[in-house]
Amino acid sequence: MRKLPPILLLLIAAVLCGCSRQHKFAQRLAEADRVTATNASPDFSFGFEVTCVSPQKIATAISSARRHDNVMALPYIRLEFFKGTNSLGSVYTASECVMMTLAGEKYGGAYIDSSGVLLAVFNEYREKGRAELFRRLDRGEDCSNWPTFGSIEGTNQILAPDVR
Repeated sequence: MRKLPPILLLLIAAVLCGCSRQHKFAQRLAEADRVTATNASPDFSFGFEVTCVSPQKIATAISSARRHDNVMALPYIRLEFFKGTNSLGSVYTASECVMMTLAGEKYGGAYIDSSGVLLAVFNEYREKGRAELFRRLDRGEDCSNWPTFGSIEGTNQILAPDVR
């Protein structure tokens, strides 16, 4: 019987054994029962539990997002995935962009989600952030360092919400 070349054996092993680091990370996040979204800025404090989509849909969007080396993005929202009280991991997002550094990478990268899931989370963040801003203003708090949560819907730009 003829032996398989070593390179072919390695290729078969890679296919059978391995998912990408991105997919493995997303699989871990998919075990979450809730996701919280908090601002990535130290200038103001705001956060909530994401309700517009399930943690599994967010993990799927992260898994299928494609890396783009020519994207400049500011991390705006920190999404943290929880199973019970245990944190499974977190990523930073801005609109449909997710920024993450995967195991073994020296530098992180920007990945673009084309499914619309991360954009839905971003829009929920904007709506709840705007409501919280008005609540704080009504209480007389100084909110001069808060973003305006302005609208950039329908654009394909990777920008913080207060950049117009």
